[in-house]
Amino acid sequence: MLDHKQRNNFPSGTRGRDVASQPIRNGWMIVREMHMPKSDAGRKANLELAAAIAVDTGADRPGILWITIPETHRRLWPDLNRLAGSVRALHP
Repeated sequence: MLDHKQRNNFPSGTRGRDVASQPIRNGWMIVREMHMPKSDAGRKANLELAAAIAVDTGADRPGILWITIPETHRRLWPDLNRLAGSVRALHP
């Protein structure tokens, strides 16, 4: 999923580097640094943390959460751990 998001939701030339991959309750979380090329279009951030969380919901497909936080808001980066710890699946 992060590969797809990197190709389709970030500027051409963005380089991704996985910085975390860990189990969470009933699922898994991967965090990737997205290093974007310099922009003349007014974008203020050249780096974003992107996290994908997949959780077994008991359904045919897992529940997926995707979030990005730009370096302009890096004070929020530690909140990814809080987010991962708070994810709960409601089983059908």
